[in-house]
Amino acid sequence: MTPDSEETLQALLVRFVRDRSGLTLSQQRYCERVIDSRQVDMRFLDGLLEEEWGKTGVEADQPKLEAIWCEIERNIDVRKRAVRLNAIKRWIGVAAAACAVFVAGYTVSRFMSEPVAVETRSLLAAHGSIGEFELPDGTRVWLNGGSMLTYDTGMMAGDERSVRLNGEGYFEVSHDSERPFRVNMNDMVVEVHGTVFDARSSSYNLAEEDVILEEGSVSVTYPGLRKPQMLVPGQRLCLNTKSRQVTLTSVNASYYGNWRTPKIVFDNATVEEIATTLGRRYNMSFNIRLTCNQDKRLSMTVGNETFEEVIPVLTTLLRARVSVEGRNVTIRN
Repeated sequence: MTPDSEETLQALLVRFVRDRSGLTLSQQRYCERVIDSRQVDMRFLDGLLEEEWGKTGVEADQPKLEAIWCEIERNIDVRKRAVRLNAIKRWIGVAAAACAVFVAGYTVSRFMSEPVAVETRSLLAAHGSIGEFELPDGTRVWLNGGSMLTYDTGMMAGDERSVRLNGEGYFEVSHDSERPFRVNMNDMVVEVHGTVFDARSSSYNLAEEDVILEEGSVSVTYPGLRKPQMLVPGQRLCLNTKSRQVTLTSVNASYYGNWRTPKIVFDNATVEEIATTLGRRYNMSFNIRLTCNQDKRLSMTVGNETFEEVIPVLTTLLRARVSVEGRNVTIRN
């Protein structure tokens, strides 16, 4: 759309500032482009905004609009500028006076112009315990004992959603189509928009990193992969960090994530299902070498017991030998 005269443009801007709901979508987009590119008499727009600001009854030291745009352009990184300006524009239509939008923009600009220290925060779950946390973006995460999650405080200001995981974490990611959520491990990077999954790095002296998807979809990258590997619910992708071999299998995803519950109830579960859950609960790697009783189903409950207290129970129920070497557990007849 192109106005026939300056008077038409000014009339459009007045309606845009005072009540944009009366404009068509194309008219709104046109006004946004004009303001972004400053193809308008800034004195007119400044006066209009001051007039609307005065109607709000809020006293404030409002700077001139020209100064606002100069500050925004000078202090916001070019790669982030479009995102910031789009965020500012989304406020238009929410506020009764559009001048509040530009005051908000100036506030962002002033904040950006001052040295802001981006801090790294760490979340840690002590050995033998399970930690439950909520990140600044609303994502919920459970950390297994001895696990640590780190993130930058920039996430609070709407910056990149990126965390680093050492150990094991169960994630319920808050949906944000514009900012994917990334989990960085030693060798893997998991990217999601909103989903539920379990991930474990190789920091437990285990020679594998894996991702188990319970809901939604994720993409996983790792060294040597040409393009991201997409997962669907019920799949487990495991990378052997020594052999670099990758396997993708179908699993019961719920057994990989229920280590985070205070009490685990096994009802008619297979040996493999029990080993999988206990392995995540106690950060152990199970190797099942049973020549009989492989198909046996068991019922048991695990609460606050240590792994040493669980071993005699497994030995009795399976009628097998359980040997432990470091983090590796072998079950054999």
